[in-house]
Amino acid sequence: MKKSCTFVLVVVALMTSALLLASCGSALSNDAKRIQGTWKTEDGAQTLVFTSTEIKSVGQTFGYKLAANGKISISYQDQVETASYAFSKDGKTLTITETVPNTEATSTAQPQTSKLVLKWVSSDTSTEPTVTASTGL
Repeated sequence: MKKSCTFVLVVVALMTSALLLASCGSALSNDAKRIQGTWKTEDGAQTLVFTSTEIKSVGQTFGYKLAANGKISISYQDQVETASYAFSKDGKTLTITETVPNTEATSTAQPQTSKLVLKWVSSDTSTEPTVTASTGL
């Protein structure tokens, strides 16, 4: 009886672990699907196109890879930058936040944070990215 109770507990623990791992993978899989498409910058001046592996902007293409815990690695030529990403609850806003440590040799140096806020346009990954010229007024 004791062996069968232990066996049942082990099976339950393994199934629970498998379900947790599957849900983590599915969240990442959902994000990978949600991010694909055409997005515009918050000011509407530029559109970016996310495919399954690339971020296309006018004149440049970046590689990217999503990771667990809301991290995104963006690569260009030989450089790779890691940032965090988050979708709004309705999925229509994507915020990519990069924090770069300050390289000044002072104890008061603060890291620099930059945010890119994008608004959903469509799920079309075949469009060409655009830039709207500023009037300068």
